[in-house]
Amino acid sequence: MKTLYSLLLLIFICIFNNADAQVNNISSKADAFHNILPIEKLYLTFDKPYYSVGDTLWFKSFLLDGNLKANTRSDKIYVELFSDSLKFIENRVIALNNGLGYGDFALTNKLKEGTYVIRAYSNWQQNFGSDYFFQKSFYIGNAGEKTWLVDAHQKLNTIGKKTLDLKVRITNLKNEAAGLKDVEIVLMNDKKRLMKADLQTSLQGTIETQIPLGDNKINGNYSFIITDKKDRTRQSVLPISLQEVDQVDLQFMPEGGHMVNGIFGKVAYKAIGADGLGKDISGKIVNSKNEIQAELNASHKGMGSFYLLPTKGETFTAVYSLNGKEQKQILPLAKEEGITMRIDQLSKSDSLYVYLKASEGKKLDGYQLLAQATGETVLTVNLNLINGFSTLKLPKQGFPDGIIHFTLFSPDGNPINERQVFINRKLKINLKIAADKESYKTRDSVSLEITATKEDGSPASGSFSIAVTDDGQVKQNEEEGNIMSYFLLQSDLKGNIENPSWYFKNETPSTLLALDHLLLTQGWVGYNWDEVLKKIPEVKFKAEKGNEINGRLTNLLNNPVPNINLTLMSLGKTIFVTDTISNTDGYFKFKELPFI
Repeated sequence: MKTLYSLLLLIFICIFNNADAQVNNISSKADAFHNILPIEKLYLTFDKPYYSVGDTLWFKSFLLDGNLKANTRSDKIYVELFSDSLKFIENRVIALNNGLGYGDFALTNKLKEGTYVIRAYSNWQQNFGSDYFFQKSFYIGNAGEKTWLVDAHQKLNTIGKKTLDLKVRITNLKNEAAGLKDVEIVLMNDKKRLMKADLQTSLQGTIETQIPLGDNKINGNYSFIITDKKDRTRQSVLPISLQEVDQVDLQFMPEGGHMVNGIFGKVAYKAIGADGLGKDISGKIVNSKNEIQAELNASHKGMGSFYLLPTKGETFTAVYSLNGKEQKQILPLAKEEGITMRIDQLSKSDSLYVYLKASEGKKLDGYQLLAQATGETVLTVNLNLINGFSTLKLPKQGFPDGIIHFTLFSPDGNPINERQVFINRKLKINLKIAADKESYKTRDSVSLEITATKEDGSPASGSFSIAVTDDGQVKQNEEEGNIMSYFLLQSDLKGNIENPSWYFKNETPSTLLALDHLLLTQGWVGYNWDEVLKKIPEVKFKAEKGNEINGRLTNLLNNPVPNINLTLMSLGKTIFVTDTISNTDGYFKFKELPFI
């Protein structure tokens, strides 16, 4: 990849023959760090988005390296099941073959209805912390002939009198509408009942109503209890999250890391409610004379951007409306001097542009630009600023798909600007599924032909998954997240991303702009430059090859017990017995154990 990039860059920029050794030092240290601690990415697919008690939860795991190739470093992963209060329930150790694994959890009758969490990781991933673990929440409901399936949508209104707009559709497990049913709807906050209403479903099983909430403060997790008034054993509990937005955390993030007085630049922002979710706001940026400098219009999930020219001695304030009340927040001060970095990857489909601008008096030569993809260096450039400016045009085909992290280093090797961009070269696989019949009888066998092709129509090889569910009973949330959004986006960003698959639904300018705002405002999961440049990384958790158990045998005084025969037995569904001997320091190891 680096060789290809060197050839492409000759078209656009001059690589100096007398390049400072500093850039090689930074690049070599970054590469050395990555070689010692290469990244693993883990994703699990499931057969359904939610389950009933008594179901079996099936999953398939994909462990890839930073280049999104099958990982061969680790031979097993750990998959854990927790309740919503993070109480451990059970776990699985999954054997991997070329990065792929399979497993299941039997959701027994001991489980209560509610939200559960699955967490998965390899032993190697523990070197990077829980930000790199795979985690997913899902709901387990009660099953039975009297079970109702409830599809609900709610909207909280807080301007004027507080109300909750509620729209539900109720069906049974056969997807038959619960029409003309007298029901009781109760809104609960923990054990406190906030309201109760007696309603009737339409012939199509729907209810549309507006519920007054009085003066109750609405913040946190709630639940609707919907009960059939004629048969009170038929009941559904619907957990929801409601947040009365009386304040937001409005954060401003200048592109590249900071504003500099006298330099026109982009400032991104994100408005976050107390529930941690983005809140769309509108308003304006004014200076100390109350003159409008920019508009606040969030593009998606409370995120947006504007351009601003900061000047010495001037302050800027964001003025916006929230629940009919005017709110104000002062923007962070700009630096007196420095360098700004702006990257435009939206104007051209085949190229991105890097713009550097220095304030007067700044040193103009000896800078280095480094680009990384999942910790691996994909570009290093020595550059000088001419008349305080530098512009680079870089072809996108030289970058891998996903998040590219750009860092500008000063002549003395310190990072001074950082920026993330997303590259999507549309290298997708097209899947076609053809059935042997148009319709089937009960218990008929179904034959499917699945064809996978690349963009040019040539055959594509790979590992694929297919799940068969009743479309009337299992509703997929297409914006929730999938294997593409996880590997290309979620695994490289800190924190929660709302509806991550939404950013991949189309290639419209508004969607691409919203994705760019996400990268400007969301924290990057990556290396700390102080650790990369000044420390040799410590490997605390080894990649596990095969399946083995290690330990140490000691006496009551904690002294090693050498040369002792130890026996390991498994008396579960599969009976297994093996033995080993502790060494002179008391350590022992059971090797090549089966996955049972």
